[in-house]
Amino acid sequence: MSLCLVLLPVTLLAGTAPVAKPDLVLLEQGGRVSGEAEHFIAQSLTEPRAWHLVAPSRIPTVRPDGDSSHVAGASGGAYLEALPDVRRTHYEPIVVGESFSNTGGAMAVLSYRVRFSTPGRYYVWVRAFSTGGEDNGIHVGLNGAWPESGLRWQTTFKKQWAWDSRQRTDAVPRGEKHKLYLDISSAGDHLVQFSLREDGFEFDRWLLTTDRDYEPTGDGGPLSPAAGGALPAPFVIAADYTDPIDPPTPHDGTGLAMVSGDFQPGGRVTLVLNVEADHPVPAGARMEVVFTHESKAQVLTAAGSPGTDGKWRASFTPDRPGQWYFTVNVVRADDSPVTLYHNLSGIFPVTLRPPAP
Repeated sequence: MSLCLVLLPVTLLAGTAPVAKPDLVLLEQGGRVSGEAEHFIAQSLTEPRAWHLVAPSRIPTVRPDGDSSHVAGASGGAYLEALPDVRRTHYEPIVVGESFSNTGGAMAVLSYRVRFSTPGRYYVWVRAFSTGGEDNGIHVGLNGAWPESGLRWQTTFKKQWAWDSRQRTDAVPRGEKHKLYLDISSAGDHLVQFSLREDGFEFDRWLLTTDRDYEPTGDGGPLSPAAGGALPAPFVIAADYTDPIDPPTPHDGTGLAMVSGDFQPGGRVTLVLNVEADHPVPAGARMEVVFTHESKAQVLTAAGSPGTDGKWRASFTPDRPGQWYFTVNVVRADDSPVTLYHNLSGIFPVTLRPPAP
């Protein structure tokens, strides 16, 4: 069976256009095929989100983007990120069709052509880098169709390049293994496609296998060869290259609200509101910060106050380890919100102190 889905030409911005030629076809061998995320042959539905290439000399300038680049450790010296990244925590509103889509193929669609000789059920693995709770999902489809078995790929790994193959379900929100797959009904050329579920997703590589129990490791090993066209050359990473350091203190993605202190149970943690000189907090305004544990079993509220440096601060003491979320509320004397500083939110970890030597 030959692939009949036609890919229409689309005008793309720099950084979102393919690095692969449109004639690239990857070859499945022995029930397995693997490709670099950046080797897509087409990208469509790129408004209001698109996949941007991230490489040592090609760092996107799209904002907001709440974390630094993670090129070191990326297969082929590059990866893709869905930008802009607006929704960083689950306390920020979901805007369907902008920062999130639970429908496969609705936003930012990547296409890869594969020549299959082995029909069957292929389990889908993706190598991704997630830094928060709202940048860890993607959808996978086939030939323009988006079956239930390809929806809601999700990972539980954080702050590292890692392979995973889980489907988020109502029964298991963290994702169930062996439920993420595509059924290839016939030999021939097919389009394997990925689409945005959450903005901020960092996508390095994908792999399909008929072996239900196979689990890729490291960078995934050799790429599948080209059955047509040519694989692009990998991006060169200098021997002394290091990624920019992520901000040393957790923040809301804009830098207006940042958290610092002793991130241990019983430690003192302080949220600092960086008030801009040309946007002062009005006289008589009040600041309140809500700190919520990931279990939602503990919610603490702290009042903020201005310092002599013009910044506002609010402190609290976490009583348990885990992820903590903050939400900053700043209102005027009449309870109307100070828009720039109101409803800022972010996430930070609290960990147990290591045992004494």
